[in-house]
Amino acid sequence: MAEVTAFRNNALPYPIYGAPYTVVFPLLDADGDPVTGATCDSEVSKNGDTAVDCTNEGTEIPFDTATNKGMYYLTLTAAEMTADIVTITIYSATSKATPIVLYPRKLVTLASGTSQGGAVGYITLAASTVDFDGQFNGCLCVATIDTNVESRILQVCTSADQQCTVTPNWNVAPDADDTYIIYLPEGMQIPTSNVVALNNDDTAASNLQKSASVIQQGTVDTTAVATTTTTFESDDITEATADHYVGGVIIFTSGILLYQATDITDYVLNGGRGAFTFTEMTEGAGNDDTFVIV
Repeated sequence: MAEVTAFRNNALPYPIYGAPYTVVFPLLDADGDPVTGATCDSEVSKNGDTAVDCTNEGTEIPFDTATNKGMYYLTLTAAEMTADIVTITIYSATSKATPIVLYPRKLVTLASGTSQGGAVGYITLAASTVDFDGQFNGCLCVATIDTNVESRILQVCTSADQQCTVTPNWNVAPDADDTYIIYLPEGMQIPTSNVVALNNDDTAASNLQKSASVIQQGTVDTTAVATTTTTFESDDITEATADHYVGGVIIFTSGILLYQATDITDYVLNGGRGAFTFTEMTEGAGNDDTFVIV
């Protein structure tokens, strides 16, 4: 026998508000023994309202021998799951009543829209939904495909084509008029920007890393020689080669000269401290003021 489609569609880790959900349960007789071949009467109450018949009925799961039987499943629709507390009771003429109580989780909606189509292994989201590669990886996608609601976890999202792969495959490939909602699962966080790319360009990020890695940081030291508007020494820059930093630009990152910049005209190592001469600043730097050389 083939798998039950509802199991694939609704294999969620927990019930979700407004998303179909399939529950599995036993039917037992008065002695507590499994009941096989039962005709179920399934009713649902939303938030304590008067119970009504479920859209679907409890259905037995086939096993190889009669002694293994007695397990049933019931698929609740999206409408039946649109409640804070969902109470279900399954009756049959040959079993005790089986109660089930669900507390659907309310998840954050990250995106929604009409798909651009797809295949059984992916869905193409609306234009400009995926801002960067991997944006929705691991998120839940609930799609209405040809009136059938299917839930899947997104695996690989690509901004270039707006495609997100799913697992397991859709039962039916999404069409260009099918709709979807993407939810953020509980306990999961997603980045709001691509931390390994600039404007989704990995090369740009790599180039920025290379330029940032050669920025020299330093601290002004006034313990041996006082600063002037054109000179200071640094105790954490100890380059021995004279004029090594000539032509570079000093930008102050703290102190009275914060944000001021000046060009280096001379550099020597003096008593184990880097001694800088530069185009005149408005004031002399203070002890322990910080700067960068670019």
